[in-house]
Amino acid sequence: MSSLRIAAIALLAPLLSVPGAIAQVYTGQITGVVQDQGDALVAGAEVKAINKQNGVAFTTRSGNDGCIACWPSSGEYSLNVACARL
Repeated sequence: MSSLRIAAIALLAPLLSVPGAIAQVYTGQITGVVQDQGDALVAGAEVKAINKQNGVAFTTRSGNDGCIACWPSSGEYSLNVACARL
């Protein structure tokens, strides 16, 4: 193997390991659909997930299809939903 090829591999190896390190930070997943009392999908609703142990909050908005997704650290969460339509 040429020294140039070895140098390229040595430079790329740390870069290839970064996504794996980032992926290990988030271990939980919250997904769902926001609907009103009539079961209609609600777009643009603000959903706040609050960790019950440490109070850290993650906020997301529902998409046009009413779907939400949030990837907080693992733990027990309470969810608050706010929207002018609700």
